[in-house]
Amino acid sequence: PILQKITIPCHSPAGLIRWHLEQMYGSVTDLENEKGFRVFDTVQVLPLPDSKVDLEWDSDPITDMIADSVVAIILQSSSSGHKPIQD
Repeated sequence: PILQKITIPCHSPAGLIRWHLEQMYGSVTDLENEKGFRVFDTVQVLPLPDSKVDLEWDSDPITDMIADSVVAIILQSSSSGHKPIQD
């Protein structure tokens, strides 16, 4: 499989991002030994300092669609006027 990675800007707190993703997918689990989480058991989401979020997933048509929607949800959450992540 091809590992895909993307870093996107985000001005929402990690908890709010997670809440939005849980509303869409229901299945959001914590990553072991990291401050991120995994969506639908496919897309890893790692909130970063400096108002950014890393996403990582093994590419295939289904996980690519999930990753696209995760990006859209994060960007929509970020545009809702919340302050930048303070980590």
